[in-house]
Amino acid sequence: MRKRRNDVNDLIDDEKSIEIKIEAGELPGKKFVMEGEGDESFDATPGDLIFIVREEPHDYLTRKGCNLYYVCEISLLDALVSCTLHIPTISGRVLSIPCPEVISPESEKIIQGEGMTQREPKILKGDLIISFRIVFPRAISRSTQNVLKDYLDSDIIEQ
Repeated sequence: MRKRRNDVNDLIDDEKSIEIKIEAGELPGKKFVMEGEGDESFDATPGDLIFIVREEPHDYLTRKGCNLYYVCEISLLDALVSCTLHIPTISGRVLSIPCPEVISPESEKIIQGEGMTQREPKILKGDLIISFRIVFPRAISRSTQNVLKDYLDSDIIEQ
């Protein structure tokens, strides 16, 4: 809604739709200036209408530059044995990522080219960086503790 002068020189509310094409990966803070599309007054020509790109937080991805970050929650069992991750992407696809290695809380997986498109200063495609949050069991029975202790102690010695 903007103010415009009508035929009899009164200021009235005027509604106009303006379409702005925002390319994928446009950086926050980018300005689009629509000259002369702002409010009009009795003693001045219409001002400019300025749109500024703002980035809304995403439900499960965080953006830093053109890279996207995802925290994958996995069980302790999945962290210790081979598993396949199912990772959602910004485009709505789901990637199946095999993880044959032991995953520690400091582990990261980098999926090249699955981040955001960056248009300036040149076109780049960022990466999707997966970090892990390992969910530990709330309790372990005494017998399971003994089996784990025997196994893990011997496993460490064998290394």
